[in-house]
Formats: sequence, structure tokens, C-alpha cells
Amino acid sequence: MNETFRTTLDLSPSTFLLERDDQIVAIGSCFVEHLTNHLHQSRFRIDSNPSGILYNPLSISYCLRALVDPQPLSEKYIVEQDGLYHSLMHHGRLSRPSLDELLSQIDAAYTKTAEKLRRAKLLILTLGSALAYRHLTTDALVANCHKIPQKEFQKEELSIEFMYDSMHKVIEKVLSINPDLQIVFTVSPVRYLRDGLVESQHSKARLLVLTHRLVKAFDGCHYFPAYELVLDDLRDYRFFKSDMTHPNEIAIQYVLERFVNQYLSLSARDFLKEMKSLYSSIMHKPIHPEGSAYREFLRGLLSRIEKTKEKYPDLSFSKEIEVTKAKLDQLS
Repeated sequence: MNETFRTTLDLSPSTFLLERDDQIVAIGSCFVEHLTNHLHQSRFRIDSNPSGILYNPLSISYCLRALVDPQPLSEKYIVEQDGLYHSLMHHGRLSRPSLDELLSQIDAAYTKTAEKLRRAKLLILTLGSALAYRHLTTDALVANCHKIPQKEFQKEELSIEFMYDSMHKVIEKVLSINPDLQIVFTVSPVRYLRDGLVESQHSKARLLVLTHRLVKAFDGCHYFPAYELVLDDLRDYRFFKSDMTHPNEIAIQYVLERFVNQYLSLSARDFLKEMKSLYSSIMHKPIHPEGSAYREFLRGLLSRIEKTKEKYPDLSFSKEIEVTKAKLDQLS
């Protein structure tokens, strides 16, 4: 008896592959953050979320427009709350104690990412929700409410046509400055239960229709099924955190591995493994740091870092060398 107790999602081969030195830009919800951390530590050239974490397609469109056609942030989007200045169009991690600091932080983030987007090979857009909040004072659909009283906002369901029109226009602008850019869409598997389970499913359904329409509209657009990998392939609460909504570390690693195997060349995957192994050694915490074995380990690690530096002269390992030497000096 040969029975299968799991639905495995098979992916068609990608029409493009990334090398280790290709520039990547990623914008959107939490999957972007996980992917960025995964690749950035391994020395891939990835830049993400100049606006901070974003969830709805309108906020992502606003971010992309700001990257390709910079405009001063309108003062109507700026609010002061609990001693901090916030932008309603940006995540709270950009908030600052003064208005000048806030504007400077936003400008620096956009300038850095805009330059990288112009030479990027891949843009990753992860959509989280088709539900958005309208700020009643400014009549603007915002990216973040910053814990401002709920009565100042109105929740709205974004229509597929409205989202498609906004995303289509901004993708055309992005491709006009980087015609060879490849764009990968994903939909976050995180369900927003505070909106209601049925409402969350309706929201995800609209995002899935939206992404597939955009993929059909542009030759360089693709869809990576992060949503389906978690909710259909894994399909079990053991792959979720205790809140039953966020994928746990096992699920995140599974999705990241599928992404890597889908879009990285064999040489780039080998480089990723090499860097992960190196950084695993760098982050190693010994049980007995006072022993001679740990000193030998550090000497071997230092030699390994130096050899890696020679192998990849375009990469800097000065910080890692400095830290390893400092550990050896402390044990001398």
C-alpha cells in the first residue's frame, strides 16, 4: 500500500537564475524580512523595505513610486504621537523624535534603495492584505496607523481593479528605468485573524487574483507560491507558532529553501551554503572558552576567513577578522 499523506507543490523551472553578485530589492510584508535576513547574512546583495514593512498593494505602490519618481513627503501624512514623529505612509521603525530626523531617515532610505533598484536583477513584492485603513482627516489610504485611536480611521476592502490599476501603473514606471528587471510576486501566508477568518480569506483571494493578473500582464513578472507552500503543501498547525497564524521557523526555512532552489543558480546556492557554514562557525559559542581546543578553533576560523576573503576579493570580512582576533587576544 503506497499512500501519500501530504500534498507536495511542484514548481516549474524558473526562466531566470540569480548569481551571488546580482542585486535584489524586496518590498512588502514579513516574508521579505525573512528572505532579506536569510540572504543578507550570506553576503548576497539584497536591499529591502525602505518604507519598513508594508502589507497592502496601495502602500507598496506608493513606495515604488517614491523610488522611481521622488517627491517630498506631504506634511498631511505626518503625525506626532507619544513624543515621536510618524509618517502614515511608512512603518514605525522609521519614526523619529523630531520632524527633521524623520524626513532625513526617509530620504536616506529611499535614496539608497532607488539607486539599487535601477541596477537590480530581481524585485520581490510580497502582498499581505487587501484590507487597508483610510485616515479620515487626510482621506488617504495609509501604510501604518501607529496606534493612533481607531476612530480616526476607516477600514476598507480594496477592489481587485483598484489594486491592479495602481500596481500596473507603477510597474510600468519601474520597468521604464530598468527594462531587464525580473519581478517575483508572493502572497503572505499569514492570516489576519483580527479582521475575521472569512474576511482574511476574502482578502487573500483578491491578492491571489491580483498577482496572477499582473503576472499575465508583464513578461518579466512571476509568481512564487509562498502562500500555497504553507497552507496547502505543509498544511498543518505544527508548522505555525503558538498564535496559530504566523509560520514557525521550520515552515519559514522550508519556504526559503524552495525560493533559493527556484531562483538561485547552482553556483549561487553553493556560495550560500559556504557562507552559512562560515557564519555558523563565527557565531559558535563554546561551552569551555578557556580551553586550548577553543583557541585552536579560533585560529582555524581565522585562517578560514582569510581564505574566504582571498576567494571572494569583492567581499569585506574586516569585521569578522577583527572580532576573531579580539577573541584570541582575550585568551592569550
